[in-house]
Amino acid sequence: MLVDNASAWETSTKYRLGKLSEATQAVDRFQELIGNSRMAPLPITVAHVLLAGDFSVSHRDPVAPAPEPAFEEFDQAVIG
Repeated sequence: MLVDNASAWETSTKYRLGKLSEATQAVDRFQELIGNSRMAPLPITVAHVLLAGDFSVSHRDPVAPAPEPAFEEFDQAVIG
């Protein structure tokens, strides 16, 4: 399973805003927890981010589900 840096950002932001008050361990030990799991970092480059920013479909919360075509477009961009 892959995890990107935006997951750490989202988790810490939601924790700070009080939306994930139970996430103390996840915020304090994010890198350790990833390292101890079967997860690996997803290497997202600036090129990937700029491409994603140009998608025709967008939404406010990166964690919220997006319409299926946006995922297909992103997958194709990342996979090549």
